[in-house]
Amino acid sequence: MHIILYIFFLANLSVADENAEPTIQYIQVGVKERAPSTAEEILISEARLVAKLLKKKLGNTLKKSIQTSGVPASIKACSELAPEIAIDLSKQFDAKVTRVSLKHRNPLIGAPDSWEQLVLTEFDDNKAILSSNTILEKSAIVNEPRGFYFRYMQTLVVKPVCLSCHGRKSDITTAVESRIEKNYPNDIAKNYDLGDIRGAISIKKLIK
Repeated sequence: MHIILYIFFLANLSVADENAEPTIQYIQVGVKERAPSTAEEILISEARLVAKLLKKKLGNTLKKSIQTSGVPASIKACSELAPEIAIDLSKQFDAKVTRVSLKHRNPLIGAPDSWEQLVLTEFDDNKAILSSNTILEKSAIVNEPRGFYFRYMQTLVVKPVCLSCHGRKSDITTAVESRIEKNYPNDIAKNYDLGDIRGAISIKKLIK
C-alpha cells in the first residue's frame, strides 16, 4: 500500500512540475536611493500581478482574434481591446495602467511621459541581461504636483505573435501593411526582432 501511494504521489508531482510556471527573476534597473519600505514592497507585488494579468489577457485576446479573424483584423483588436483591458485593470486596482513605447503605433495612448521615457531608455541599456526567465522592472515613489505617486514599469518583450504586425518587412504581409498604413499613418512600431523590448507596462498609483 505504501509503495502504491508513493508511486501515485510521484506521478502527481511530475504532472504538477510539468504544469508549473517557470520561476521568473525580476531585475530592478537603475540605482535605488534606499531599500523599498514594506508598503512599497506590497505595491510592487500588486504591480507585478497587474502586469501579469494584462499580459495574459492581451495575449489570449490576440490569439483568439487571429484564429477567428486573421492577422489584419487583429490590428484593431490590439489597438482597441488592449486599452479596454488596461482600463478594466485600472478600475480594479485603483491605478492608471497603460502600455508605452519609444516606438509607438498610436501616440494618443502609447506615448510615454518624461519619467517613462527615462525608464524605457534604462530598459534598452540593460536589454543584454534579458532572458526567457527574467523581467526588467523599475519602481519609484515620485513627487508630482498632485501628490506622491507609486510608479512602476515592466518590460514588454516581442513574442512570435507580435512579429506579424511589429516585425520586419519580411514578417509583415501586404494586407497587414496596408491596414497599418491606413489606420496609423504615423506608425513607428515596426522592425522588431524576437526578444526585443517592444515597450513597457506602466502603472501609476496615487499614494493616499
